[in-house]
Amino acid sequence: MTMAADFDEAVRRAQSLLASGDWQVTAADRYLASEVLATLEWLTAAPPALEPLSLEQRLTKLREALGALAAVAANPSSALGRFLAESVTVLAPIVRWHPPQPRTSFDIVPDPHQVSDAVLAFTRLRTLLLAVQGADG
Repeated sequence: MTMAADFDEAVRRAQSLLASGDWQVTAADRYLASEVLATLEWLTAAPPALEPLSLEQRLTKLREALGALAAVAANPSSALGRFLAESVTVLAPIVRWHPPQPRTSFDIVPDPHQVSDAVLAFTRLRTLLLAVQGADG
């Protein structure tokens, strides 16, 4: 399975909870969603605008976004916190991704498909966070 496919399962569960009303979005959820969305602004660029980014730049942006998720998910006391904690688990391999260079045996150089897959997962995360941000409490 791909990272985006694994992530889709978590997104489907979150969307179901939102649709059923089992997840009552709070002001705190909306605030946290806006905080994470701020780190994902680079995803709002049209795909051709992302292409000029080097592999190193894309990996840096992915790791920064994952770091922001981890910081917010460190206190999973709400439905959003628990969803973000699950998101961090799915997206965790990004931490070990590095561009080709002299590296340690712990580093992994992702192929272009893996990077695109991770960007897709973050794009889906962004879509869900926009829904949370706009949800009635």
